[in-house]
Amino acid sequence: MDYLSFCRGVLIGGLMGDCYGFLYEGKPAVNYSTPLELLQRSINGFDTKQLMYSDDTQMSLAILRSLRARNSFDAEHLAKEFTTDYFENGSHRCYGGSVGRTFYSLKMMNYKDPYAHAADLFNGTGSYGNGGAMRIAPAALYGLRYSKREFEKIIIDVTRLTHTHPLAICGALLQAYAIQMIFSLIHDHIQLDYVTFIDNLLEKLEKTEYFVNFKQPNWLEALDAYKEKLQIVKYLLIDDKQPSVTNIVDRLGNDLKAINSVPSALYVFLRSLKPIDGIEFDVVTLIPLVVWLLH
Repeated sequence: MDYLSFCRGVLIGGLMGDCYGFLYEGKPAVNYSTPLELLQRSINGFDTKQLMYSDDTQMSLAILRSLRARNSFDAEHLAKEFTTDYFENGSHRCYGGSVGRTFYSLKMMNYKDPYAHAADLFNGTGSYGNGGAMRIAPAALYGLRYSKREFEKIIIDVTRLTHTHPLAICGALLQAYAIQMIFSLIHDHIQLDYVTFIDNLLEKLEKTEYFVNFKQPNWLEALDAYKEKLQIVKYLLIDDKQPSVTNIVDRLGNDLKAINSVPSALYVFLRSLKPIDGIEFDVVTLIPLVVWLLH
């Protein structure tokens, strides 16, 4: 698979996951077969209704536009793209409340000092939501040609325009590193081993140097939290028994916090490498499932 095909697959898969996941956001729990059946009906042409994307896709598109317009990452330019989309086409996209306050502040200050506004949220701790991870794919794809430090920088700087809490930034980094690693595996024709994959993800996270400081208590707590969750992911994957959805949710979570959704999404992706009773996965259903679970 070449670079452009990989990019298209990740972006289109993310769009599909967002559209199908948005149907169930904020609603009572549904059986996991329900979105799969809807997706299959759409693929087969039996269900042709138009679906709506959420703020996650809208902000992903803003990242793509900004990177293309500036031919690099420009924090003020992207902040303006985010804000313009929010005020012109955001009322029905299900933006989080804290994001709205950030965009209002950015607009009032003419996008100067763009990182300060999100950093001031929640008494200076910043948001720990999964929004940074939800929209990080375009930046990760753009950064595939970058050095280690350049890759870290674009991922973290894009994320901290709206999310500055260590849990949010670490979640976005894990998503970005996963994309980076999957591309390398495909490019080098290497079979993905889920235990090795998780170990390498954690190693990359621990070796992140830009902006983060794992010697500080808040960053160390975030790192330890993800280590604990990803160890659970490994345990669930090597267990011969197929855990129930309830068990997975109880142990990994499925809410809007990055720590309670990013590990869950990674589990779904890696679990799909093994047969699952009653479900046949393929590339078309896999990526949307991951993003649906993030919802």
